[in-house]
Amino acid sequence: MEWGDAIEELNLNDNVQLGDVCPEGIATNEYLLTRMISTLTTLSLRNTGAKTICHDWREMHLSNLNRIDLSDNLITNLTFLDLNFTGNQFIYVNLMGNNVTQLAFDREGYKHFLSNREEYCESEGQPRSIVTLSSKLHCDCNTQWAAYALQECSPNSHLIDAHCDSGTPLSNVPLDDLVCAASPEECVVPPPCRCDWLERIEDPARVLRVSCEHAEFTSVPVLNTTTNVVWDLRLAHNNISEVHLANLPPNLLGLDLRYNYVPRLGVDTLKFLLKDERRVHLSGNPFICDCTTEPALRLMLSYKSKIVDFHNVTCQDGSPLFPPNDCESKENIAPLLGGLTALLMTVVLLGACLARPVWRAQVMVILRGLGWVSRLAEHSEDRPYDAFISFSHHDVLIAEEIVQRLESGERPYRMCLHSRDWVPGGWIPELIAASVQNSRRTIAVLSENFLQSTWARAEFREAHAEAIRSLEPRLVVVLLADPKSLEMDDELRRYLAVNTYLRWGDPWFWQKLRAALPAPRTTTSAVPASLALQSLPPVSAPLLAQQAHALEAIDN
Repeated sequence: MEWGDAIEELNLNDNVQLGDVCPEGIATNEYLLTRMISTLTTLSLRNTGAKTICHDWREMHLSNLNRIDLSDNLITNLTFLDLNFTGNQFIYVNLMGNNVTQLAFDREGYKHFLSNREEYCESEGQPRSIVTLSSKLHCDCNTQWAAYALQECSPNSHLIDAHCDSGTPLSNVPLDDLVCAASPEECVVPPPCRCDWLERIEDPARVLRVSCEHAEFTSVPVLNTTTNVVWDLRLAHNNISEVHLANLPPNLLGLDLRYNYVPRLGVDTLKFLLKDERRVHLSGNPFICDCTTEPALRLMLSYKSKIVDFHNVTCQDGSPLFPPNDCESKENIAPLLGGLTALLMTVVLLGACLARPVWRAQVMVILRGLGWVSRLAEHSEDRPYDAFISFSHHDVLIAEEIVQRLESGERPYRMCLHSRDWVPGGWIPELIAASVQNSRRTIAVLSENFLQSTWARAEFREAHAEAIRSLEPRLVVVLLADPKSLEMDDELRRYLAVNTYLRWGDPWFWQKLRAALPAPRTTTSAVPASLALQSLPPVSAPLLAQQAHALEAIDN
């Protein structure tokens, strides 16, 4: 019997100068002393300056070894292979007290893992080893391949307390979160976007993820598409209303357009987005579902499996995305009804001209809604304000939110406010008329408080009269309560009965409000001296409330 055959436990703890017993460059099968001890069951190397887990321990040449204590050492990096003990003996490995921050693996190692799953994955639910850690792993793109392997199967080694520095268990971390930040030279995108690199299993080309959520963009940002980069664009929660094929990079892997204002996508754009293995998110957009978008809707239905969140994609009214069924019949019957339609339009327009102005305006609105009369260019481009907001001081918080939302973004609206744009000491009826006439729209925040205010009702009447004079929908009503619960006079009730209004709290409120307003302009007209102050500072809630209270005081 050799001398090593009688040793079952080898304790070398606290020999801090010992270091690794399998130094780099020396073949472990010829050097490792412990390999000569065939009866060894416990190997204790606590606080010995070790930096490495030796191959011989993992390959289990020591057939009886069942416990290795490597606690309180200098091990900082592990590879996925360090966790796989291939012997038949169950083994416990203690790595507590090591500052392990990296669990490294690479594409080639992952391919080897896939080709040898039976070697690395546990069989019959029984692991071959348990490895305990006490430190947090820095989970980024360098950890990605190890995470792929861990989530592919239960490995032979069970990692105890293996968490990312974010606190998420490594086995549960979303693989798309394992990224590395791109350098400023690599991330040539408009602020406040950020860029991260990640890798894919199926393609060696790295992916540059551009994250531009909540950036208030109104269009897809311009990218440097001359570089050989695969792009993943995250554009959720912006103000984008149009997406054209020319604005998208050819090497596009994913596009997230959730919660924007896109009413339609062109057929060519959809064909590009829905081919290959692209990941597309489209929910939260007010898609138009009528005959004008019928080809695009049918294409989206045919390739709904390519739209990750298709089950949440809806039409403008919140109904499930579905094309109308009668478009073909409408198209076939249209030539037959052409002459009748022309005659009917003539009769209706003639009648409108002979009727009161209010009915003439309403007929024009109806004809536009039916698509029989195209919307004429507005004759209000020279008006300095996009909208005048009318409200009761009791509703100042809602008015403040509307103003701040419309005055933000790349192309903000220019709002006319009591608190900012009225000349102190001016005659209020004259200021009301000037505000309405110098604004392309008037937004009336209608509530019981509004109805009890003399000046608010005066602003409503002035805006209503301006709409009748100009034959344009100048008045946008925002209802804060059910119209049946409001004590309205006959004039206001008749107005709401034949005009569209917006309900505060509607899930599509902001989309509908922007649709009711003209597009913001890149240039603005001069403000009349009789109406404006010297500057237009940003509106604040106290200032807005102060002016509203002043009007109410005069009213009372």
